[in-house]
Amino acid sequence: MRRMASFGATLIGGAIGGLYFGIVSVKSFALSESASLLEIPSFMEDGTLNLLHTCIGLLLAFALSGALTYWLAGTASYTKHV
Repeated sequence: MRRMASFGATLIGGAIGGLYFGIVSVKSFALSESASLLEIPSFMEDGTLNLLHTCIGLLLAFALSGALTYWLAGTASYTKHV
């Protein structure tokens, strides 16, 4: 990989999003072959906040991965050129 900081940031963001899913017990109601944003409707259930927690967990993972990538990749490139 060209930048290991980006890979590490993605792993950390995904782990924190997965931890949120586990804490609030998000459940999927359909089996799928691949995980993608198009699979969000498989988390819908009447009378629960399952879909809301799914969206929060996804946003949490994306936002943390992006912020950590920006921060870690920026500091890694700064120290490399100095």
